[in-house]
Amino acid sequence: MTAAPCFIADDARLMLTDAAVPGCAAEAALALARLEPLLAVLDGWCEHAGVRLFDWAWGEAPPAESPTGARARWPAHGDALAELHLPWPLLRRLGAPPEALTKQLAWHDAPARLVLAELVLSGEDEAALEPGALLLLAPSFDAHWRGRLQPAGEPGNAAWRVDAEAGAQPVAALCGWPGASDAPAPPAQLQLRHGETLRAHGRLLPWGRGHALLIEQA
Repeated sequence: MTAAPCFIADDARLMLTDAAVPGCAAEAALALARLEPLLAVLDGWCEHAGVRLFDWAWGEAPPAESPTGARARWPAHGDALAELHLPWPLLRRLGAPPEALTKQLAWHDAPARLVLAELVLSGEDEAALEPGALLLLAPSFDAHWRGRLQPAGEPGNAAWRVDAEAGAQPVAALCGWPGASDAPAPPAQLQLRHGETLRAHGRLLPWGRGHALLIEQA
């Protein structure tokens, strides 16, 4: 993969359409001026959230092996002039975008996982991971438990987690913005992962007021 020319601000990117890619500094300045309606609302979003404003500079972004953030086309309707790339941690700090920006951007759905529980397992627990074993999912004993959506490939908060592929999901749901759809119901088949390493397959089993993971393959 080759580096991509774009406007860069820390981990944020503004990718121009092929037809609009400038060939020199002067053309880059003109291209940035054409994006002023978008940049002004982005600055307002940052100011509202207390986040440092974007300081865009023309350069080449290193190639990424896989998507590491959310993507949105601008403008939302008509011919796209640019695509905005924002990392997930920054999006969560910014919070839901203002209405003026919501109307301008069309966010692409992103690959996601449904995280049902994050666990701490001892060496003894790990040694017992074999078909027929049960792992109690402590969060499932909460009456409002449904799991949470997380962008695929993003590291979790604990070494072990029980999750499932959730397909492509709206950015609003992945960031927990107000009005976003709830997490989907857990599927029949789940995975137990240590970091990004798949350690076991299993299924959800009712257990008292909560649930357990029944290991079927390890």
